[in-house]
Amino acid sequence: MKKISHWVVVNQEQNKYISISHKLRSEKKITKEFEILLNSLSIEEILSLKLELMCKLLNGKFCFPLYHILDSVVKESVMNFAESSKKTQKEICLMLGIKLDTFKKMRKKYSAGKYLTIKNNNEKIYF
Repeated sequence: MKKISHWVVVNQEQNKYISISHKLRSEKKITKEFEILLNSLSIEEILSLKLELMCKLLNGKFCFPLYHILDSVVKESVMNFAESSKKTQKEICLMLGIKLDTFKKMRKKYSAGKYLTIKNNNEKIYF
């Protein structure tokens, strides 16, 4: 495994430690100051604000059944967080309170880990 700054190059079979914060900062989507402000809000406030901003962008017209997709949105977010904060699948399963076979099904369904992957010269780079 070779290290590049805070990035770690690994193959798909290896467990990895990933930071969503580092990923978003490297993409220039957030700053440390934004993280401080975000941390002062509740999850409900963050979600409400995000929905309000989406609604403004779409001129108040939602084209999808928001209530029916919430379960999937929350599960995908939790899977991304769990994989970003734990080093092994066992740790992830303990955190989520699920069995390994359930984790593998959820990981496949929600494509967890792909969100945090960047391809670079046929190597996968994880943050």
